[in-house]
Amino acid sequence: NYLWKKNFKDKKLVGFPHSAIRFWDLKYFFLKPSHGYDYFPENVCVHSKDTEEWARFMKLNNNKIVFVESLRHERLQYIKKIQYQNKNKKYLVFGDIDYDLTFNLLGLLIQKKDINFYIKLHPATPFKKNKFYPPNIKFIDEVSSLTNFDCVIISNSSTTVFEPYYANFPFLVYL
Repeated sequence: NYLWKKNFKDKKLVGFPHSAIRFWDLKYFFLKPSHGYDYFPENVCVHSKDTEEWARFMKLNNNKIVFVESLRHERLQYIKKIQYQNKNKKYLVFGDIDYDLTFNLLGLLIQKKDINFYIKLHPATPFKKNKFYPPNIKFIDEVSSLTNFDCVIISNSSTTVFEPYYANFPFLVYL
């Protein structure tokens, strides 16, 4: 949450540890609120038994816990399957909150000069848009529709993968 708090200082931060947290992803388990760091949100949304157990393990104050229902990807099951015909010439790339992951991915994409890449950065990433990228790399602020692209590239730690998955749209996962 450090990057969220750093980039949205004047906003109330609500955490939502969703089911995409992998059990081996240890970064969620070393900083406890009792250490005095300001890395934790004002409230934490809990939507399942495993996140409730996680909150107890983290020794979160009961006043910080808000019980909710997770509907984040529910609408995706009703989306009409997308039909595509192009030969993957226009890729949408979702950047990661992790600076190094985004930087390394862009390093690979720069080498493919015959393919157009449209980069949508994570809203809390410290990664800055750079005007020195080749013409086939373009940064965008919004994605109105996947149908404007031929394929999606997503990092392995992002739940954005559910969008193309449920739409039966081609996607690649960067490991």
